[in-house]
Amino acid sequence: MDETRNARSGMGLLHMSAVISFAIAAATILMSFLAIIFNNQLEKAANSLSALDGAFGAAALIGILAVLIGIAAIVGFVIEMVGLNTAGKDDQGYKQAFNFVWIGIAVSIIATIASKVAVLSALLSICSTVISLYVIYLIIETTKKLLNIAGHSETAAEGDKVLMFQLIGSAGTVLYTIIGIFSTGIVYRIFALLASCVGIYAALLLMGFYKKAKDEI
Repeated sequence: MDETRNARSGMGLLHMSAVISFAIAAATILMSFLAIIFNNQLEKAANSLSALDGAFGAAALIGILAVLIGIAAIVGFVIEMVGLNTAGKDDQGYKQAFNFVWIGIAVSIIATIASKVAVLSALLSICSTVISLYVIYLIIETTKKLLNIAGHSETAAEGDKVLMFQLIGSAGTVLYTIIGIFSTGIVYRIFALLASCVGIYAALLLMGFYKKAKDEI
């Protein structure tokens, strides 16, 4: 009897979700660059009609990317939840991750509602980031356990590196969230961009880990 069939199927879906997350991270970086272009062109717009056209062009691209990112995030979320629910039939660790995803969503919704209260919204956003990191921790640790049982200790060990970069990315997100309470100027944008760059590398590592795990569990 195949005792990890559901875990493998779920991991395949989690890998698909990670691919989408990677694409979202890349698109977010592109949006950050477009936002810089938009701001520069807008400053020049008072003296140049062509600069105004450039600003509108950048704004249009930002809007399109924002819509695409939103759609991709919803699709990725559904795939992730189905994956965790499927994998959870073989191990409780995935079930716990499934439950914490919902808690994270609830916190994120409250943070959005409380957006007019900057400090409260930032604190809730930080909580959401920590919960997301814990979800990744549960998935990786559970997957490492199954990989070790299956005799693939080398792949299991790769999970530690993946988790480390997830931690660094989350720390960056927390840092620029705190900075955002006081300012959304150039320092905030730089930290947001740096966090996005780490995030895309972390997403790439996670994607690779899931791909190996789905074949080896």
